[in-house]
Amino acid sequence: MKSIFEKDDYEKFMIFSYMEGVKNQNVSISDIEKRLSITYFKATKLMDELIKDFDHLELESFFFIEKKKRAYIYSKNGLDSVNRLFWIYGRQSFKLAFIDYFLKYKKNSIEDFSLDYFISLSKAYKISKHVNEFLDSYNLNFFESDQYSETQLRLFLTDIYTTIYKAYEEPFDKALIDKTEKLIDDLKNNRLVEIVTDLDYIKLKFYLYITYLRNQNNHSHFNEAASFRQIKFEQIKTIKSCLASFLVNLDNIDDEVYVFINFLQVNEFFLDGFMFVPIPIRAALDDLFTIICSYKELHNYRSQIRESFIPLFTKVLYYDTRILDSQFNADLSVFQENYSEIYQLCLDICLNKKVIEILGIQNKNKSFLMAMMLKFIDVIPNKLLLKPIKVTVDFSIGKEYNTFISSIIDNLPFANVLVDNRYSEETDIYLSDFLTNQIKSKYIIWNNPPTSKDWEIFGNLVSVVKKQK
Repeated sequence: MKSIFEKDDYEKFMIFSYMEGVKNQNVSISDIEKRLSITYFKATKLMDELIKDFDHLELESFFFIEKKKRAYIYSKNGLDSVNRLFWIYGRQSFKLAFIDYFLKYKKNSIEDFSLDYFISLSKAYKISKHVNEFLDSYNLNFFESDQYSETQLRLFLTDIYTTIYKAYEEPFDKALIDKTEKLIDDLKNNRLVEIVTDLDYIKLKFYLYITYLRNQNNHSHFNEAASFRQIKFEQIKTIKSCLASFLVNLDNIDDEVYVFINFLQVNEFFLDGFMFVPIPIRAALDDLFTIICSYKELHNYRSQIRESFIPLFTKVLYYDTRILDSQFNADLSVFQENYSEIYQLCLDICLNKKVIEILGIQNKNKSFLMAMMLKFIDVIPNKLLLKPIKVTVDFSIGKEYNTFISSIIDNLPFANVLVDNRYSEETDIYLSDFLTNQIKSKYIIWNNPPTSKDWEIFGNLVSVVKKQK
């Protein structure tokens, strides 16, 4: 995904992402130099350019970087995120512009592209070369070859557009936008799809934009046109009718229907029904779930894990790892610190040799790792995966106050905390407003009632104890 950006824009984006994650949001050029493995001179140049970008791109309504002596102080008002810069730098990419141009204007020439973008012909050819290299790396070069999967290409392009544009912009003409929104409304009104989040809606729209344009240009030949989903004939008939009123080329409408059904399935857009997974994929899934459920903690959750993970794994298998890592810049430390056992479990699974044979190398794909972790967090009770931490709560105010504090600690989502009111050798953390000589464990002495700083200190100590267990 990162190679779609212009090199300097990508590096500026990574600097910004890094500053977003620094706790005191105070960084030096040396910090950036080490983080990005670039020279001091290059780091200084990029930082100066980033500050200028904030100014002329009018980003100071959301973010602000101030230079103080040798440090750069970053601040924001919470009204937008790193996604805005991702969109701005993404839409400045000539590689994306080239793909977008010929997706929409197949019959145009590279000379037309050069003229329309006010660049020299030599630069246009250079961009073309970089685009071909980018697409070749995924075996999806639809410019120079017919040996690619149309199914995989559509998802690949959908991932690019969705990740970059999100809700900031829809770079398609109004007629197509209206046509697409009507199709989605028809699917919803017929109770075929369920759009849970705004991003789901955006992703479905981008997929349909790309489907329309590829179909319009007579790219409707699929190698994989069997449906995963066992749905009623009436439902297939309705989907076919909706697509027929949407698409231009109806020569392969049945294939279009099944490929669309599969997209809806692996992205979990369907309201009801169940998957009918082809035998080769079914065998691979069986192997995956055998490996995952071999972990003792997961034995009793095989059916829940299978139901939750089938769409994710099927998506990777069906699209043959042509799924972009849209979270390549994400800081996963919140998972490492608060759900370390789940994070490590997911890494262990991804590094399993048999899993690599089936799913490919996914341990560095942050999007995939996050999806796995969130599914485990959703399906498996935390207390089964997180090692218990015993906290003794013993305040001088009395029983009711101890119960009050204990109830808050019991609801902490990121740790398996066992709370009692009697200190013992098994106590990991003693929590009170006074200290006695018998306390040998780690302890925190709080105010009554505790301040936000007290809670912060407690959370930090829980994290320390978790790592030591």
